Amino acid sequence: MATSKKNTTPKFYAEIKENEKGEKVPVLQSRSYYQSYIDNAFKTGQYVTITIKKHYRNRSTGNAARNELGNQNGYLYAVVLPPISEKTGFTIDETCDALETLLCKQYDNQYGMPKILRFKEMTTIEFNDYVIDAGNPDSVRSWALRELEIDIPEPNKEYEGKGYEPEYED
Repeated sequence: MATSKKNTTPKFYAEIKENEKGEKVPVLQSRSYYQSYIDNAFKTGQYVTITIKKHYRNRSTGNAARNELGNQNGYLYAVVLPPISEKTGFTIDETCDALETLLCKQYDNQYGMPKILRFKEMTTIEFNDYVIDAGNPDSVRSWALRELEIDIPEPNKEYEGKGYEPEYED
């Protein structure tokens, strides 16, 4: 049986600053790591693709070593998914997959195939929009109340002895 080897592409982080001409330019956080990678991974004259996007922190896990205040994964797996799983008869993993497919579709490509945003890929802001925000009729909490008559508690409330403090970013 063949195993697939995941092609890993390194990420290089930079801060946008103004140079002496007033132009906005990226300044790499680890220039030596970047240069070492370029020197070892590519040949002179080889074409490459460079992608630049705004950096967002991933959802919080409550990791004290990283000074994370909230625990969005804990909230999802301890408070949100269990009552939906119990009501629907799905396992926690099946419930997670079904909710992502049902509520987290971002767009359809030219062939009508949907792009699904997975909970594990969401930023803190996206997680708030797709899961927590009761004002959003398409959030998991709103859907559960409307379709299953399950009132999922707000994240900053105690639920079965487990608390959660949301962490928001600009």
